[in-house]
Amino acid sequence: MLRSYLKEAFSSFHTGADAWQENEVTGGRCNAMLTRAIEHVVDETDTRIRAVPRYTQSLGEPVEKVFRLINTLVEDIPAPVTCRRSAYTQDDTVRALFAGPDHLQKVFSESENVRSYFHENAVSDDCWALLCMQKEERTRTGMSQVSGRVVRDVLQTAVSFTDHQLMSPGVSEEDARCALKSCIFNSLLAHAKQEARSAVAGAAQQEARLKTLKNKLTLHDKADVTAGLVLENQIRSLEESLVNQPVRLMTPADHLTFVISILEQPEQYVSEQRCRMRLNNTNVLLDINDDSGNEIELSEIKVASHSARVALLVQFPRSELLPTPDFSRMADIFLAN
Repeated sequence: MLRSYLKEAFSSFHTGADAWQENEVTGGRCNAMLTRAIEHVVDETDTRIRAVPRYTQSLGEPVEKVFRLINTLVEDIPAPVTCRRSAYTQDDTVRALFAGPDHLQKVFSESENVRSYFHENAVSDDCWALLCMQKEERTRTGMSQVSGRVVRDVLQTAVSFTDHQLMSPGVSEEDARCALKSCIFNSLLAHAKQEARSAVAGAAQQEARLKTLKNKLTLHDKADVTAGLVLENQIRSLEESLVNQPVRLMTPADHLTFVISILEQPEQYVSEQRCRMRLNNTNVLLDINDDSGNEIELSEIKVASHSARVALLVQFPRSELLPTPDFSRMADIFLAN
């Protein structure tokens, strides 16, 4: 489950963005929700940032900027799609995303998040959630109708959706949108943390290499002038590389500056692309103007270097939840046989 206070922060930002702006960050009087969001950033990137004086003031405006971009992006995503068995034959989008009504019901029923939600919310008849999937396209040969006649061995593009994941079920559409916003925010922080680790590891490797070269230069045969010059050139080149390294994360202040550099330009790391396509009943991609197929529109969200994922807001009724398997009874039947 995503941390509830982060969802609450996005909900607060969306329903009362003015409240976030009542206090001037530069004056050091951060809004409580903004402060919690800042602390979440520090927890998820590098806790040593707290050693930097006035780090909350430094992070305030960049964090707000990220919230603003993510909020705008997610609020533009279409309304939730109702996922139930009957929808498979009634809704073109549902039919495209699942292999069949049984598959649909299985995806939701086997989700630990969905089951936990209904268990903890006994009076809720429905849940709203974020459904993430991977869209895959593969080329195959098949039959197609061309100018009124059936043609075999025609190259076709088949579209499929895999790795269905349901995240943060909630009591409303707003809950589902906040879950998506939180997911994007955390993915951006994970990217910042990974980039920082890579930069530190890269610098450490270069410094270790530099130390090795200097030791070789000290111990090499002084009569071998050529070898000495080669080592000196390698050392000089490596030293210049370290000095000119764009990211030098040696202190908590360096880490703070690095995190801010990412949060200040979220549009470079977070994007949403509306994917419009026309499919036939077997999920073969058709020309967008081919009226024989069904047109669907999906949102693909990409965060930094992560693969783009299809993100869909969904509604699922408790009445369609499959019974929990009785493993004890199944074991008894197995042993009896």
